[in-house]
Amino acid sequence: MFNDMGTRCLGMREVVGGEALNRGSCIDSDADGDQIFSTDEAEGAKGTHVFVGGTGKYAGMSGTADYTSQSVKSPDGRGMTLVIHQSNWTLSP
Repeated sequence: MFNDMGTRCLGMREVVGGEALNRGSCIDSDADGDQIFSTDEAEGAKGTHVFVGGTGKYAGMSGTADYTSQSVKSPDGRGMTLVIHQSNWTLSP
């Protein structure tokens, strides 16, 4: 279900004593234009998304997704991030 989705996140980074914590919110979109909404919290390359809803086939989505991230280069040389998720979710009517 989550293959080939584009993601946009807006967040902030808090650094205390050399430890960085990232928090924010994200929208995942699939090729049909349906979206998943989530909050995000991460330390380093590990984090958790909490699903808080969606549109279309993702309406009523709830659950969590633990993830790890890895920086990669895109074909045009821009920075990108590869994010591997392990999700636990449900869809409610």
